[in-house]
Amino acid sequence: MTDRRDFLKLASLSMLPLMDGMAAEAKQPKKYSGKVMVITGATSGIGEATARAFADQGADVYFCGRRKNLGEQVESSIKKKGGQAHYIQTDVRDEKQVDAFFSQIFKKTKKIDFAFLNAGIAPLPTPLHKTSTHDMQDIMNTNFYGVVYSMRKVLPSMMEQKSGVILISSSMGVRRVINWESIYSGSKMALNALIQHGAQEYRKYNIRCVGLEPVGVRTPMLERHAQFLKLPIEKLGNPATGRLIEPSEIADLVLNLCEGDNCRLINGMSLDLSEGGSNELIFFTKKSPSKTTS
Repeated sequence: MTDRRDFLKLASLSMLPLMDGMAAEAKQPKKYSGKVMVITGATSGIGEATARAFADQGADVYFCGRRKNLGEQVESSIKKKGGQAHYIQTDVRDEKQVDAFFSQIFKKTKKIDFAFLNAGIAPLPTPLHKTSTHDMQDIMNTNFYGVVYSMRKVLPSMMEQKSGVILISSSMGVRRVINWESIYSGSKMALNALIQHGAQEYRKYNIRCVGLEPVGVRTPMLERHAQFLKLPIEKLGNPATGRLIEPSEIADLVLNLCEGDNCRLINGMSLDLSEGGSNELIFFTKKSPSKTTS
């Protein structure tokens, strides 16, 4: 009995350094504790994954989207895991709703450290001559003007604190021709100009503007395209690698891009996230997409 007690005592003593290390690690502040992140279009897909990632790292996350039920579910899920999240139903096409979104944010916080302007739509592939004026305006109002409205609300706060990172969801369509999506691609090209000007005009305030050009991300939006084309969603993966990119991969990149000194050189550019496949041309047809190399 004595030998057994001695053994247990020695074993417990040997565990003390490990337990101390675990306790110290638990006490360390998370990467973005005390920071505020605002995300538009975060009720699903890339935006949702990014909201979860920043909440996991201690950020206070404010996000919007049109679908109230999904937004409330994401908020509740984040809070159950101990994160800070605030969903505010907003349609970024409506400038007054965007103003109201940010007014509610500034009632609760005096600053915004990071903004991920991700809200956007990608209509089903349609030839230009068959695209209605309503649909064209809807694309531009969501993908371009929704970002402009949001930037105008974010910038004064960042200018005052002399720091901030604005990330904007662009698209592979700015580098490659995608048949039947000319208006969508045009809306994203307009964003790339906005990113370049934003970086130059607000650099003196230590504000960075960076775009992201993902391709083949497993999202509800891509699923709708797959159904329209009557294809498995896997067929619409990254043309360079043939795989689907997970939303969490984009979220991890956003986490890293918001680091201050480590990413200072990344400003005024839109990052090609095609894993080296930016020279691929994708032609969608309703029967089957074919791929050629330029």
